[in-house]
Amino acid sequence: MWLRPFYPHQVQSLSKLGAMSCSWRYIRYADGSEELYDHGSDPDEWHNVAGQPTNAKVIDRLKRWLPTTEALPGPDVKRQKK
Repeated sequence: MWLRPFYPHQVQSLSKLGAMSCSWRYIRYADGSEELYDHGSDPDEWHNVAGQPTNAKVIDRLKRWLPTTEALPGPDVKRQKK
């Protein structure tokens, strides 16, 4: 199983972060709520299976890819016109 982190929204803020593998996509929100989708049986992500106890190990594996602290914002860099 391969894993890779993805950051669908607001990388500077930990409001919504996630990780995915070949078969799973996990999302954690700032309020602590979670989503987990099994792409093998639900490729369109209609059924959130994060609340099912049988998926606890999958969530634990994917959580390891998420940052635990927020980085300071970088400098505001603007392109200079030529």
